[in-house]
Amino acid sequence: MATDLREHQERRAQERVAAGTEWRESGLVFTSRLGTPYEPHDLRRSWGPVRRKFGLTHRFHDLRGIPA
Repeated sequence: MATDLREHQERRAQERVAAGTEWRESGLVFTSRLGTPYEPHDLRRSWGPVRRKFGLTHRFHDLRGIPA
Protein backbone atom coordinates (compact mmCIF):
# COMPACT_ATOMS: atom_id res chain seq x y z
CA MET A 1 0.00 0.00 0.00
CA ALA A 2 2.77 2.46 0.88
CA THR A 3 4.44 1.75 -2.46
CA ASP A 4 1.18 2.53 -4.26
CA LEU A 5 0.88 5.86 -2.47
CA ARG A 6 4.48 6.76 -3.29
CA GLU A 7 3.86 5.97 -6.95
CA HIS A 8 0.72 8.10 -6.82
CA GLN A 9 2.70 10.98 -5.31
CA GLU A 10 5.26 10.70 -8.12
CA ARG A 11 2.50 10.79 -10.78
CA ARG A 12 0.96 13.83 -9.09
CA ALA A 13 4.33 15.58 -9.09
CA GLN A 14 4.60 14.94 -12.83
CA GLU A 15 1.06 16.22 -13.36
CA ARG A 16 1.88 19.33 -11.32
CA VAL A 17 4.87 20.09 -13.54
CA ALA A 18 2.88 19.38 -16.72
CA ALA A 19 0.03 21.66 -15.60
CA GLY A 20 2.42 24.55 -14.91
CA THR A 21 0.58 27.72 -13.96
CA GLU A 22 -2.80 26.02 -14.39
CA TRP A 23 -2.14 23.78 -11.34
CA ARG A 24 -4.41 24.54 -8.39
CA GLU A 25 -3.17 23.24 -5.06
CA SER A 26 -6.12 21.81 -3.13
CA GLY A 27 -4.41 19.80 -0.40
CA LEU A 28 -6.29 16.70 -1.59
CA VAL A 29 -4.63 13.36 -2.32
CA PHE A 30 -6.76 12.47 -5.35
CA THR A 31 -7.45 15.29 -7.78
CA SER A 32 -7.85 16.09 -11.44
CA ARG A 33 -4.76 16.63 -13.58
CA LEU A 34 -4.94 20.30 -12.66
CA GLY A 35 -5.03 19.68 -8.91
CA THR A 36 -8.72 20.50 -8.55
CA PRO A 37 -11.22 18.23 -6.77
CA TYR A 38 -12.94 15.62 -8.92
CA GLU A 39 -16.41 16.56 -10.02
CA PRO A 40 -18.98 13.87 -9.14
CA HIS A 41 -20.19 13.56 -12.75
CA ASP A 42 -16.60 12.95 -13.94
CA LEU A 43 -16.16 10.15 -11.43
CA ARG A 44 -19.46 8.53 -12.39
CA ARG A 45 -18.59 8.75 -16.08
CA SER A 46 -15.17 7.13 -15.49
CA TRP A 47 -16.45 4.39 -13.21
CA GLY A 48 -18.52 2.54 -15.85
CA PRO A 49 -15.62 1.56 -18.12
CA VAL A 50 -13.41 0.62 -15.14
CA ARG A 51 -16.18 -1.49 -13.63
CA ARG A 52 -16.78 -3.34 -16.90
CA LYS A 53 -13.06 -3.85 -17.59
CA PHE A 54 -12.50 -5.55 -14.25
CA GLY A 55 -15.89 -7.30 -14.05
CA LEU A 56 -16.99 -5.42 -10.95
CA THR A 57 -20.66 -5.39 -10.08
CA HIS A 58 -20.48 -2.75 -7.38
CA ARG A 59 -21.52 0.83 -7.51
CA PHE A 60 -18.55 3.08 -6.77
CA HIS A 61 -19.70 3.96 -3.23
CA ASP A 62 -20.28 0.28 -2.42
CA LEU A 63 -16.50 -0.23 -2.56
CA ARG A 64 -16.18 1.42 0.85
CA GLY A 65 -17.39 -1.80 2.48
CA ILE A 66 -15.05 -4.16 0.62
CA PRO A 67 -11.87 -5.15 2.47
CA ALA A 68 -8.61 -4.34 0.66
